Amino acid sequence: MLCSGIHLTVILAIASVLGIAESDTRIVPLDAVAPSVFQTGLTSGVQFTLLEANPNSPQQLLDGDQFTFGLNVAGASIVPLGAITVNGTGFSPANFTAVLSADSQQIVLTYHGPAVSFGLGGSITLSANLLLSQGTSGFVTLQTPRERLQTPQSFAASISGVSFESQSANLDRSASRGPVGVAGPTGATGAQEPRGLTGLSGPEGPQGVNGSPGAVGPAGPAGGGAPGMVYRAAWNPATVYTTGDVVSVDGSSYVSLVSNNTGLAPASSGNQSAVLVQAGAPGSRGATGATGAPVSFQGTWSGATSFSTGRTVFFNGSSYISLSDANLGNTPSNGVPWALLAAQGSTGATGAAGFAGATGATGTAGASGAASIVAGPAGSTGATGATGATGATGASVTIQMIDVWVPTVDRRWLILPRYTQPEKDLSLLLQKLRIELPAQPPPRITSSASLPSTSV
Repeated sequence: MLCSGIHLTVILAIASVLGIAESDTRIVPLDAVAPSVFQTGLTSGVQFTLLEANPNSPQQLLDGDQFTFGLNVAGASIVPLGAITVNGTGFSPANFTAVLSADSQQIVLTYHGPAVSFGLGGSITLSANLLLSQGTSGFVTLQTPRERLQTPQSFAASISGVSFESQSANLDRSASRGPVGVAGPTGATGAQEPRGLTGLSGPEGPQGVNGSPGAVGPAGPAGGGAPGMVYRAAWNPATVYTTGDVVSVDGSSYVSLVSNNTGLAPASSGNQSAVLVQAGAPGSRGATGATGAPVSFQGTWSGATSFSTGRTVFFNGSSYISLSDANLGNTPSNGVPWALLAAQGSTGATGAAGFAGATGATGTAGASGAASIVAGPAGSTGATGATGATGATGASVTIQMIDVWVPTVDRRWLILPRYTQPEKDLSLLLQKLRIELPAQPPPRITSSASLPSTSV
């Protein structure tokens, strides 16, 4: 009979929220406790149930969803937990874990698994044991995730503790007994005692086979309460908002007070929107950072010179900057106390070989000897002819060097010396002569903001 009463209460509770759920797609959680009356001083079985009551909700149970049952009953405590049973498609008791709090006042029920539909009539029931140390009454609360669920509604969630006490009659019998007397007349019927308290409910029977779902009842009348608030992200002038919609604009949050609210910025819409959370004022400006060390070019590095922070030097074709004061005798490298500013460029390609000089003129032939029948001794070798005239001087190659001046942020000048490139025919000549142009000089920094008149 207790189970029938609970089922009827569940049906009435679902019917009472259909009107509220008609336009709301969130899960409507109902919570219940059975039984509701317990004898004090005894440990009794109890069941905590969570039920979905919204036929229009497409929401799902998500991995990590937590549901917390809490006792609000003086002198009551939950003792070891029991089994979990479910009524639904796509999930099973194995998908849930239950943890009892240290003070025995709360049970945290957690879902573990893939997203699964939690439709109308779906339920999760946790068995436990309850101990009441005194005559008392109270109720059980339910806390749920707020994003996809409405505020939980309780039905049959009250708990009462009752003490059933009895005393045996105190009979005083004398050791001596006289003769039995004549039976006296029948006494008048005594007044009827008031009806005693109802006894404790027996243990709950095994769960019956689930019946086929009944037809969905007609929608109930709309509730008289104000609609809840729904967050709709950042305000969009093209979106039509209804009463209770919440948007964010420039760090503040606003709630729509009317339906068909579109195109009007919440901050200037008058009585169509109201401020929920005002954006905070900008923070004060931070303090100005310390001025960095000045940078000054000191020429070629010398091991006998002490360099301070910010001083730059030229060494082995590269430029370096000192990272500390009293930097003496430390060969510049890309490491403390030096840092590389500009690395030396790679060696250019070898130029082409130059043209061979003209061949000198042939010397004058020596005089012929007198004719003789007898061959005379061989004459001595003639003297070497005079050296030929020097060939004409080749075309000169002119290379210009320019300085490019670039202003720095501290009002000084970065000087980049550069050699100009020769014309194409001169480049070919330099290749033939195997003449290489010198490497580009390293950059340097002036110590003055003035710009010489000869700069480019």
